[in-house]
Amino acid sequence: MERLASFETHLFQAQRLAIRATQQCNVLLQHLQQGIVHYDPAGRVVLLSDEACRQFGLVLPAARWYGLSALELAQLVRGQLADPDSFAVTTDQLWAQCQQPGTELKLTNGCVLTRDVQPMQTEAGTAFLVSYRDVTASRRARWAADCPNCPPTVSGALGA
Repeated sequence: MERLASFETHLFQAQRLAIRATQQCNVLLQHLQQGIVHYDPAGRVVLLSDEACRQFGLVLPAARWYGLSALELAQLVRGQLADPDSFAVTTDQLWAQCQQPGTELKLTNGCVLTRDVQPMQTEAGTAFLVSYRDVTASRRARWAADCPNCPPTVSGALGA
């Protein structure tokens, strides 16, 4: 009986630690200023940050999108992308994008995101962590510096 009680105590402590870690991870994801999408080896969304939802016009909470394939996610965000074909829909495309860090995605609202794809080895195979950083303000500042006599609307449109 003592062994069972000890096991139950350890199990309860492990469950509490797991819940706490999950809560801390969720708080972190809610406050990140980068969009994050984590795909499992099968190409399904297992983690999505609130910022990624905001960037791509997805309704919160982010957890509602967990389990979607990269293709399903791409179909949902397609309308937000100036070039819909630039969004990876297969693990092969994610692998290809690993070789091109800092690629830009232009959104239909004029925002510019840089995308970085990192492969992660897991027991089940290669997963991918994709981050999206909004660089619109820095691009507009660079465009304005490159064209100091251009009106703001023209310098902002140079990157669109």
